[in-house]
Amino acid sequence: MVLAPYDVSQGGLAGAGISAVTRTGSNEFEGSVWYLVGNEDLAGKTPTDTGPREKLADFSNKTYGFRLGGPIIKDKLFFFALAEIQRDETPQPFSLNDYLGDADAAKFDQIGDLVRNQYGYEPGDWEQTSNKLDGEKFMLNLDWNISQKHKLAVRYRNTKATQIGPDRSTNTVANFSNSGQTFPSIANSGSIELKSNFANSSNS
Repeated sequence: MVLAPYDVSQGGLAGAGISAVTRTGSNEFEGSVWYLVGNEDLAGKTPTDTGPREKLADFSNKTYGFRLGGPIIKDKLFFFALAEIQRDETPQPFSLNDYLGDADAAKFDQIGDLVRNQYGYEPGDWEQTSNKLDGEKFMLNLDWNISQKHKLAVRYRNTKATQIGPDRSTNTVANFSNSGQTFPSIANSGSIELKSNFANSSNS
């Protein structure tokens, strides 16, 4: 692990970087599947120094995936594949009881209908917005023992994600669910590494 490195070869990161060796295949087929879930029932209550602690607002975090590795040619060529899907949704509730403006539910509905009918735009819901993150990851590793002196490693990574972040309503500002930002991202990376040992083992 490196913290704020000054070496230009380790640039392009903020804060810290971690170097890790990923799994590779072997002569035995091996795999697993997983499913991780988080919601308000599995989390603690709101942290506070004053007043009673309350249950968190409804949210849903789900991650599921699989991995599989094994031989293509025993002792020579191996593969390792991994795929993972992430679905997170965190509602941002809005209560009219806490709103300090002069608009009521009927007024908000009227504004929404006006935007739909006059401008042809769907503003969404004003009572509750949700912050969403949809992500998919895929990884494939190939390792080839060409000979005792030469080994080839091929790596491929694909990551796609879309984050939808509506502006959160407050006691002074109310936002519809289609306000805010949508941030899509796609990243593809690959590498080919050849390790060769040209050391002369003969005695002089």
